[in-house]
Amino acid sequence: MGLSAKRYRALRDERKEAGKAAYVAPGVVSHEKYEEVQQAQHKGLIKAGQLLKQFHAIKVPAKRKHTNSWLDNARQAKDALNAFWSEVRSVRICEMEGAHGHVIEEVEKCREVTLLDFYRDPEFLNSIDAELAELNAGKEAVNAGRPLKRPSNEDHEPQSQWGTNDKTPPKRPKIEKLEKPPKRRRDPDYEGPPEEDPEPVLAAYLPPETMSVSQATLQTLARLWPHQSMTVREGTVRWNDFQAAMEDIGMRASPGGGSKVSFFGRGRSIVIHAPHGSGTVQLTRGNLGKFGRRLTRHFGWTYGMFEERLREEEGDEGDEDNEGDGDAE
Repeated sequence: MGLSAKRYRALRDERKEAGKAAYVAPGVVSHEKYEEVQQAQHKGLIKAGQLLKQFHAIKVPAKRKHTNSWLDNARQAKDALNAFWSEVRSVRICEMEGAHGHVIEEVEKCREVTLLDFYRDPEFLNSIDAELAELNAGKEAVNAGRPLKRPSNEDHEPQSQWGTNDKTPPKRPKIEKLEKPPKRRRDPDYEGPPEEDPEPVLAAYLPPETMSVSQATLQTLARLWPHQSMTVREGTVRWNDFQAAMEDIGMRASPGGGSKVSFFGRGRSIVIHAPHGSGTVQLTRGNLGKFGRRLTRHFGWTYGMFEERLREEEGDEGDEDNEGDGDAE
């Protein structure tokens, strides 16, 4: 069942009376008392500002670290912050007590003052003290496990022999220093043994092998070594052109498994992978440069070893071929 109207009014009146008991009506204060309170409040606020500045001057790392220095700085910061809030609380009590004529016992019970008492919570400082005690206990345990330091000679009186009162230490025998042999002075007139000029050994110079090729072959080889031939001419080089150039040099092509093509001739051989497709596939600059480097690495060939064949030589070779055909007939 709900409360009756009469009971409800009675409870409301009780709450009003309780509120009046908690707050005392402000009294009338003189002008001098008011000025005194204002000056005290002004000084208190200045002091609170200085305390807050001291709090900000304490440097504490952003990340929490379990070290003595961090814990000491945290304690100093907490003490500085407590001093700031304590001064703010005193300023508020002075204002409510003097300017408004409240009784100090009643002022301390007001919510405006009790909210400022949160800084008195000892939980944070207790945790700091617990961590400091834990660190100190760990250090003491580590120090207890270390070997004791060897005592210095100053802690004990010197004694030469056991059972005697003679406290003078024994004299140590002097160690004879070995004399260094005298340094031999070099005769300034002595020039040393005569030096014979060795006969220069001249390495046998072997001229590089030169190979005569056709003009078309020379143009193809220029694309294999573009930096040596200084070629800037653009054009297409097909696989058939490269194979014909190799045969002109004297390297016979023999197809192998897959894309492998073996070239034999001049007592040497090399295997080069042909591009997929027919013989008319154009070779890229990368493939041409790769072929040139492989020929240099295997055979030592360079672009300077090739020269254009004269037309007379080509004609002589053609006549020899014709004579060979006639003899065969």
